[in-house]
Order: sequence, then structure tokens, then C-alpha cells
Amino acid sequence: MNDMITTRDDILSHLVSLRNRYREISGLQAERLDAIAIGHVPDEIAVDVERVVMVEEASVIEEFARVVEGFPAYLGEPARTVSAPQAKQSWFPLRRQADVLVEEEDPSAAEARLQDSRLLHIVNSLSEDLSERRASLQHASYTVKRVVVGLNQSAAYAISEDGTRKIVRERHRLETLVSLVERTISEIVVASRRIGMLAESPDAAAEKRAPDQLRLAG
Repeated sequence: MNDMITTRDDILSHLVSLRNRYREISGLQAERLDAIAIGHVPDEIAVDVERVVMVEEASVIEEFARVVEGFPAYLGEPARTVSAPQAKQSWFPLRRQADVLVEEEDPSAAEARLQDSRLLHIVNSLSEDLSERRASLQHASYTVKRVVVGLNQSAAYAISEDGTRKIVRERHRLETLVSLVERTISEIVVASRRIGMLAESPDAAAEKRAPDQLRLAG
């Protein structure tokens, strides 16, 4: 196995790590957002944590796309010439062996094709994760907005100024969180298109990266 195959393997492993990290980030945040209710409104620190998480999420997606776009093209030959013994008819009632040159597939070429397939699988996997994440955040936005409506009703029936101020602060935090969620939804829409384009034509992307490099057939 040549150095190019090893390098590509390392990059694929890194992409898997990024995808798994994305799943961890989005999964844990989804659980926290689903837990929001009138009696369980996050404090300022919690809202700031969610903001940091969303920034990290965007960073992971950007890193993933950058690595995929920079995935190195396979530089080897799809076939190689080797000598092979072949029986040759002689004038005598015996067959003698003679070496002839034949072409056989380079083992690295076959491995490179598997790597290309694996790359496509990883990209499609993240694309599906992004679709699920978008739906999850849309649900969270709707849920939090309903909590805001409930807080408005509570404020209308509050019997003390302290109680009203507390509700107003909680409502403000939730409105900030909704703004963060909806901004992230918009960013995921853009990211989904970018990742989707990489999944649709990985060969075309590779040709743009290295137009004068030999591409593996098939």
C-alpha cells in the first residue's frame, strides 16, 4: 500500500471523527432544548452555552466540508504491466514455459476505489444528519415559542412586580435562544446544499482540485 493510500485512509478517519463529533453535539443539544418548559427555563449561562455549542457546530461542518473538498485524488495507475509464465507450444510433444508481459489491476487502484466509495458514504451520512438536525431545530423553535406564549400569559396574571420581572427575564432569554436556533437553521440550510453538492459529484470535485492528475476509472 503506497503513501497516497495511507494518507487518504487517515483523512477518511478524520472525516468519521468529525461526523461523530457533529452527532454528539447536535444530539446533546436536542435533549437540552426538548427539556425547556415554563417551569424549566434556561438561565443566562445556559443560553451562552448553547450559543457556544452552535458556534462549534458550524466549525465542525466547515472543517468537514474543507477536508472533503481537499481530499487528494488518486495518482497511481489503474493497471500495471507484469510478467507471467505462459505455456508455449514447441515442435516436440512438450510444452515449455515462457514469460510474457500482461496487464493486471494495481492493488492500490482497487483500494482507491473503495476509499472513494467510503468518502461518498461518509458525505451522504453527514448530509442525512444535517436534514435531521434541521427538523429537530425547527421543532425546538416551535416548542420554545410556545413556552414564550405561556410566559406572556403568566405575566398577565402575575400578582407581584418581582414575579413579572422574573417572567420578563425568562421570556427575553427564550427569545434570544429562539433567535440563535433560527439562525442556526438558516446556516444548516446553506451547509446542506454545500455538502449535498459534494455528495452528488465527488469525481467532478476531484477534477477541479487536480485537473491534470490521472483519475481512477470507475
